[in-house]
Amino acid sequence: TKNQKVFVASLVIAALLGVGLKAFYGIDRPCIESDSLIPCPVSSGFPSTHAVVAIVIALGALGTFLFWPLFVLSIAISSSRVWLGVHTLDQVAGGAALGAMVFLAIYELNQRLYGGEYRIDLDEMLNENLLNKKVWP
Repeated sequence: TKNQKVFVASLVIAALLGVGLKAFYGIDRPCIESDSLIPCPVSSGFPSTHAVVAIVIALGALGTFLFWPLFVLSIAISSSRVWLGVHTLDQVAGGAALGAMVFLAIYELNQRLYGGEYRIDLDEMLNENLLNKKVWP
């Protein structure tokens, strides 16, 4: 990663938040009421910490050739949790959203405090989407 400090801080904070939110919400996993392909884990289901960690790892590679393979792998990991029956789609989506929000917040905070040559302008990325571009003159 080009942002090692941001990556490590995001990974630690996102994982701790994921575990803390699991304890706070206490939402049961779907495997408690139905069968799953693996033994049902003891912890609560929301948010999926596998999804949290997977998306932070993928975003940590942002700007490198590894981003897309890791992004696809993070989707595969998240999907496998639903397929195995230990999470629901909303639990996985919540985990991925938490991981992305933590990474982007720490990235932006790092950029505002320390700057840097490798900068992703999130405002520009949001303004440069396909909905705002002219397709023909």
